[in-house]
Amino acid sequence: MEKINGTEKVERARNWTLIFYPDEGRADFREVLEKLCVPCCVSPLHTPSEKKEHYHILFSGDKKTESQIYNEICKKLGDVIEVDGKETVKGVTKPQRVVNLKSTVRYFLHLDNPKKQQFENKVLEDFGGFDSSKYLISKEDKDAEKYLSIKDVIKIIKEKRFVSLLDLLDYLGGFDDVLFQVCCDNAYLCTQLTNVYKLQKKNVKTTLQIVGDVLK
Repeated sequence: MEKINGTEKVERARNWTLIFYPDEGRADFREVLEKLCVPCCVSPLHTPSEKKEHYHILFSGDKKTESQIYNEICKKLGDVIEVDGKETVKGVTKPQRVVNLKSTVRYFLHLDNPKKQQFENKVLEDFGGFDSSKYLISKEDKDAEKYLSIKDVIKIIKEKRFVSLLDLLDYLGGFDDVLFQVCCDNAYLCTQLTNVYKLQKKNVKTTLQIVGDVLK
């Protein structure tokens, strides 16, 4: 097992992961993570036949952080002991830099490796405001969700007969944050759709003017 060694070179990264062994670490590690207020998630218990039972823990920050910070967090998760004159934390591996956040989160559930242990409840435990669900949705499901939202925006444009993107955004901003974002991400499409009703309104106005002139 790779242990913490404070004399090793300090690294900096935005995301870090480590392995926690429940038979050696603190039993209340979830409470510890809760109190840290650091965005992180915990995998289900991994029970490989050839290795000890363990959890994977991912820490995710909004900026690069020195490995020493997470070394200190490790000390809160396990017992600090001294081995050969060096400080080590029992039950916790040394934090490792995360290369790809999405792949790491998916690995926690072995979603892309059916030969490994599969979990009936494909849910991660999130702490500190971390949202693991956005990394678990497939591209197909994400695209399907986006197009359903676009359909909802089109329906609103037709029902309310918006003639400008500004009016549409103003309405969606106070109606639905998700649809507001969808509209912003698809501004060109929404502009073209509102232009349809803008043109219709203009044509109706022109027709009424012509009829009015004839009747004079």
